[in-house]
Amino acid sequence: MDTAIQTKIFNYLADGTLHHTLYDRLVFNQIKRVLGGRVRWMISGGAPLSVDIKNFLTAVFGTPIFEAFGMTELAGCLTCTARWDREGGHVGGVLPCNRM
Repeated sequence: MDTAIQTKIFNYLADGTLHHTLYDRLVFNQIKRVLGGRVRWMISGGAPLSVDIKNFLTAVFGTPIFEAFGMTELAGCLTCTARWDREGGHVGGVLPCNRM
């Protein structure tokens, strides 16, 4: 299991690959079915996730995780990471729909 997770994290950080034919079929598809098997992306709001947690969840569920921040008093969402941003540890840039 550790080898599968580490391999998927390495591939994701290297070139953005979210799927591994062998490990997904043997290990991770059963875990994905717990959420219904059709999850295409996930959102974390409020604060940045730990980089290790984000990479682990991305490897297990095989979906990009968007990190966002907003304040109910001002707007629903102020910032969000981009799909191609694999770095982690931040909540992304200001969305273009927000004026300064």
